[in-house]
Amino acid sequence: MGFFRDLFSKPVTSEDLKKALEEVEEKRYRRQLELKKLTIRQNKLIDQAKEARKKRRDMELDWIWQEIKHLRQEIGLLRKEIKKLNLEGIGLKRYIWGLERLEKENNKEGIRTLLHRVRRSKLDVKLAAQELKEKEYLEELAMTLEGIPLGFEWEEMEEEDPMKEQFLKSIDSILEAERQGNVEEAREKEEELKIRLEDEKEELGEDSKESEYS
Repeated sequence: MGFFRDLFSKPVTSEDLKKALEEVEEKRYRRQLELKKLTIRQNKLIDQAKEARKKRRDMELDWIWQEIKHLRQEIGLLRKEIKKLNLEGIGLKRYIWGLERLEKENNKEGIRTLLHRVRRSKLDVKLAAQELKEKEYLEELAMTLEGIPLGFEWEEMEEEDPMKEQFLKSIDSILEAERQGNVEEAREKEEELKIRLEDEKEELGEDSKESEYS
């Protein structure tokens, strides 16, 4: 069963949903800490790659590149999980608000209708999708609440070695700026490289555009 269908498989109260929300937020916090650690590790590898490139240590550079590719995959998976947890949290908060109001009014029919709609909704399908479409998810979430008096309204990782060539071009560009004493330019190029590495959909070429990530 999916997250919401499992949670709503039996009668629940707003207090039950609050406990579930605490668990979701705690898990999201842990995943964000993991993401931060991986990002720090990736930044260190970029520094090592610059040093290995300077000294022409090709074997070491090959190993560093393999580590960076592995990190990109881990970072991509963590980002998707965090996004999924974010959407689960949004859904839970809205259902909590709704149930609290219905409970306060002792609207048993409204509660039954809401629980029935959640069980039959496609929210879990959208949450389980490889590519989470936040707009579609929020539209489906709104549909489960429609008419009820609530008072509110892996893409596959790129594994081809041409990416390594683009990565090395970026490293060379950073090193060249440093050799010329253009410290600010080198810093900007390195930050751009880090951003591209953190985005699991982003190509590493100099002319690539940042892909949208919510």
